[in-house]
Amino acid sequence: MDKDRKCEIHITNNFNAPIGQHIDHVDTIQFRMDGEGTFHFGMVGDVCVEKEDEEKGTEEVVRRLVPIFYGDEDEARAFVDCIRGMRPRQVTERVNQLVRERKISDASKHRRLWEVLSGAGLYGKSESNWNSQVK
Repeated sequence: MDKDRKCEIHITNNFNAPIGQHIDHVDTIQFRMDGEGTFHFGMVGDVCVEKEDEEKGTEEVVRRLVPIFYGDEDEARAFVDCIRGMRPRQVTERVNQLVRERKISDASKHRRLWEVLSGAGLYGKSESNWNSQVK
């Protein structure tokens, strides 16, 4: 088994439509299996992101998150992999958990972290929404 092997699955969602009309919508879901055999899922949407571009973008996000994670690059990378494809509420719940575990800096959990995640498209809600949910 290859470590960090990426695959794609195309899922067709059929929506109700008038008789005789068929509407298809295809989402791309990417998943990665880590060395322990755990699957990490993430929605890509209607546009398939090139693997190299995604990896470059992930590396930039991880680089910007490292100081927020007390300099721990592995924790920052695991966080990005974990939240990719999550709903905004799930992301803030994960952040709150990591703050309690002292893996995310209490001083950086608000604006600084929101700016990184928002800029990377990993959290799509407003900063005020973020601040009301991150405790």
